[in-house]
Amino acid sequence: MSSQKGESFAYGASEDPTTSSDGGFGVNAGAKNLRVRASQKMQVFLDRSVPHTGRRWMCWCLLVATYFLRAYLVHGYYIVTYGLGIYNLNLTIGFLSPARDPAGGDGPTLPSSKNEEYR
Repeated sequence: MSSQKGESFAYGASEDPTTSSDGGFGVNAGAKNLRVRASQKMQVFLDRSVPHTGRRWMCWCLLVATYFLRAYLVHGYYIVTYGLGIYNLNLTIGFLSPARDPAGGDGPTLPSSKNEEYR
C-alpha cells in the first residue's frame, strides 16, 4: 500500500502504520499502529455493510429497544436518554430542513398585492 501526501484514513487516522516518519520506533508508535489498524478494520466493516440496509435498520432498532429496556429496568439513565432524544431530534430536523432558505429573497418573487406586477 503506497501512502501519498495528504491521504487520510477513516476516523482521524492520518498515517499508514507501515510508513511512519520515525521508522515505527517512536514513543507512541504501538498505540498509533493499533489505532490505525482498528480504524481500517472498522472502515472495511462499514464498507461491507452498505448494501444491507434492512439488516442495518433491524440492528439499529434492536439496539434502541435494548437501550430503552435497560433504562426502564434499571430505573435510571433518564437524563442521558433525554439528551440522546434531543440530539436525535436535532439530527432529524437538520436532515429535513432545506440547505438554503427558500424565502431568502434571492431570485424572482410572486406579487404580494394586486397593484404589483410580476417581475
